[in-house]
Amino acid sequence: MKDVSILATFILIAVGVAFPILTHPFLPLVDLPNHIARLFIAANPTSVLGTYFDYNLGMTPNSAVDLLWYILGYPLGPEKFSQIVMAVYAVNFLVAVMVLARVVQKRWAIWPATAALLVYNAPFYWGFQNYVFSVPFAIYGFTLWIVLEGRSNGLRVALFVPFCLLLFVMHLFAFALLATAVLGREVQRIVESGLGWRRTLSGNLVLSVPFVIPVGLLAYKIGSSVPNPESSRTQFGNLFERWHALSSPFGGNPGSIQISGMVALVLLLALFLFARRKTGPRLIVTQSMTGPLVSLFLLSVFSPFWVNGVAFVNIRFPFVLMAIFIAATHWRGVSTKFGAFIGMSLALVLIVRVWEFDRLATEYSGNIQNLNSVLEFVPDGARILLMRGPGMRRDVRYAHVHAFVVPRAQAFIPTLFQGVHLLRLKKEWTNYAHSGAFLIDSRRTIKRVSFEDAPIRSDLHDFWANWQEKFTHVLLLDAAESDLPEPPSLEQIAQSGRFTLFRVRSEN
Repeated sequence: MKDVSILATFILIAVGVAFPILTHPFLPLVDLPNHIARLFIAANPTSVLGTYFDYNLGMTPNSAVDLLWYILGYPLGPEKFSQIVMAVYAVNFLVAVMVLARVVQKRWAIWPATAALLVYNAPFYWGFQNYVFSVPFAIYGFTLWIVLEGRSNGLRVALFVPFCLLLFVMHLFAFALLATAVLGREVQRIVESGLGWRRTLSGNLVLSVPFVIPVGLLAYKIGSSVPNPESSRTQFGNLFERWHALSSPFGGNPGSIQISGMVALVLLLALFLFARRKTGPRLIVTQSMTGPLVSLFLLSVFSPFWVNGVAFVNIRFPFVLMAIFIAATHWRGVSTKFGAFIGMSLALVLIVRVWEFDRLATEYSGNIQNLNSVLEFVPDGARILLMRGPGMRRDVRYAHVHAFVVPRAQAFIPTLFQGVHLLRLKKEWTNYAHSGAFLIDSRRTIKRVSFEDAPIRSDLHDFWANWQEKFTHVLLLDAAESDLPEPPSLEQIAQSGRFTLFRVRSEN
């Protein structure tokens, strides 16, 4: 294809994946409401929420969107801003893969645009906003590293010290992606130098400086900071979580994979197998990318599920590995008919994936409109507890929707992110907050219901104690069971769709 045709096709694809993100007021991304709430608190330091939270800019390595929000002067409002940020991620991710492929392959091609199938990945659906926004910059950084091969080490160090520091602050795992890809490339260069490997190693040790500095800062921060309120848990994960990692490049609803995601996974893996062929239609892996691909593969396979209290670490890297593999390959020996078949197959799967996200966003936006009509009855400064209907505690799609009450009514909720973000809960409110507070069965409000009938996580017992004194309102996310009476401790004041708002009655 000519460069003009490639550009036109790329623009069509980029517009296609960004369109449903920009056309729905609310996106079905689990954690995004929490990010929106945090941005609101950052832009309104004198609000009543200052009673509960401290927000201070700093060197926290999970601050990409916070910094952008601050630098741009808090534009548009946090909800619209977050929507645009996610659309920028979608397009920027594709651009980054295309640019890397151009540098590696020495020419523009349309095959790298296949990375569009990876845009709606599990980290995206989970709403890991700072991370997905930072990933394209990690890819740009690796592209620059390749471009500067052969230039003086002093120049590379001078450029990458500030770049790595910035990427580290944007997101630790994006920095880890860049560091891992660079390590793989440099180890490959040492191996390829043969008997001169010692000279290559000693001559290039200085190139580690841009990466050692952020690692040193991280070690200092861990050693000098207060413990993560969400615990310091580190755990590799079980077989289900390993499967989640494998399917994460095409993850749909959290914890599941959509039909189009499964088809896309099978299709891409089948196409990747063409890299093993020696004749006929085949994928050629650029030799210089072998080391980075191996290192990113090892990172993807051996990343734990939990790291220092941060969950779902293992799902963050596989989609980037697949994108880098796409950028590192090109087709050879492909007939016009076979090329058209591949293109049409990929296009069809992409169209279905865009449609599926659009459908989910339509449903979600409708539900949040219902939620907003309920939140109109929340007084400023209220403290809101979320409860789930019987059997719905593991449905996490709407786990953080009550965070929309923060910008709506400047209300307190107990589940805003802490520990690895710029937001901190003031000490006197520690017993009012818990990261798992969205897992409470609504039947717990009825005294005659036992813990066996409506179980509660053991680490929530202290949080649950005296809940009527801690919270002014309860938001029920799911319809209550018809055979259960209205709890005597709650007074219903509003209901719309699946959402019901209650006022907490005092026991006195």
